[in-house]
Order: sequence, then C-alpha cells, then structure tokens
Amino acid sequence: MTYIGQIYEHNRDYENAIKWYKEVISKNYIDYMAHWFLADSYLTINDLKNATDEIVIAQILNRNNPRIKNAMVNIFEKAKRSTEDWCFNPQMKLDKISDNKISVAINEKWTGYAIAKAIWAFEPGYKESMGVAQGHYSTIEDRECLISLLAGIENAKIKIKKDPQLKILKEAAENNHLNDYILYEIVLPQTPFVAFQLPEQTILDIKDYILNYRNTNNKMYPVEKSPAERHLQCRSEYR
Repeated sequence: MTYIGQIYEHNRDYENAIKWYKEVISKNYIDYMAHWFLADSYLTINDLKNATDEIVIAQILNRNNPRIKNAMVNIFEKAKRSTEDWCFNPQMKLDKISDNKISVAINEKWTGYAIAKAIWAFEPGYKESMGVAQGHYSTIEDRECLISLLAGIENAKIKIKKDPQLKILKEAAENNHLNDYILYEIVLPQTPFVAFQLPEQTILDIKDYILNYRNTNNKMYPVEKSPAERHLQCRSEYR
C-alpha cells in the first residue's frame, strides 16, 4: 500500500498519494516510510505544518537514517525551524581502579550526573534496590542521573545557555518531557528498534518535545565546544 501511494506521488496525484499513505498509517502506525513519503507529499503541496509533523515521526521511527535526517532538515528550513543538531555526549568518564576505589573525570557541569552514574555503576545493590536487575537497562537510571545533573547545575549556578543538550534538557524537564528527552536523545540513537515498541501516544509526545523544545521556530542554539569536546562529539552514535 505504501508503494501504491508512491505511484500516485510519482504521477503527481498528491491527493490520492496522501490518501494511501494515511491508510497505511491507520493500519500500521510504525511504518516509517509511509510517514516519510507522506511528509514529502505535504511538502510538495506546501502544507508545511503536516509535512513537519510527519517527517519528525519518520525520524523517531528510524532515528539514525541519514536520508530521513536530510529530508527533515530540508522541511525544517522551509518551515523556518532550527536545524541545529547535537548528540547526547556526557562530559565524564568513570573507571574502576580497585574493589574499593573508582576514578571520575568530569566537566564541572556534569558533576551531578557523574556522581549518580557512579552510584548506579558501582554501589553494591543500588541498581537492584531501584527494581533493575544486573545486566538490564531502565530509563529510571537516566532519569535519576539527569535530575541529579540539573540539581547540580542549579545549586552551582552554572550557565548553560550556550549548551544545547543541557539547555534543552532543562526546558524539557520543566515541561514534563524528560522521558521524551531520554528516549529521543539517549535510547533511540543506541537502540532505534525500541521505537517500534512505543505506544502511538509516546511517539506523539516525543514529536511534541522535538517541535516545542529541540527544533523550535526561529530558535538556534550555537554550540561552543573545546577541542576535546569536538573530538568526542557524537562518539556514542558509533559505539
């Protein structure tokens, strides 16, 4: 059915193309191609609002696809949205030196995050006390570490205006989008197939996070990076 929609789109019958793509999505919401092609059709008829919504959903469902990313940037530029990109890159490194000693190297901003991560990694029984079995992952860990990060920044009065991942994190947390931040910025880049297990409402919530906080209208977040940070940027995408 998606390919039927493509045939109509190829023949410039956008009304029927859109009709078929919508039919596909109604039957299989996680078909990222249908959302992607639907966004293209909306863009062709200059419906930027719907084009933006659909390309973002396609990006959520196929987080690391460079062609979808390029399509999203193209639509965002036409919609006058920020196209500034960044990846979640904690400025910290934990090492276990011995049974009772660990080493923590951190950027000052990330002190609270590093302390919480160290507890989750090395404090005996802590992970299990939070209901997470050894060898398993839970967003509870990231949630606690990010809240600790924000508390540390607030207490130390550290300025984060020019750091997009921290500025947007603060805005997301203050507006009940912390889980969406975790899913889009931390979970999906590493395990993109998780998107296929998300309820439709969660996908829509992530979309709202992206459009309202990450890539807003006429809002850019310039990134000031040290040479070391530039070297480390986006390394998590290639682990």
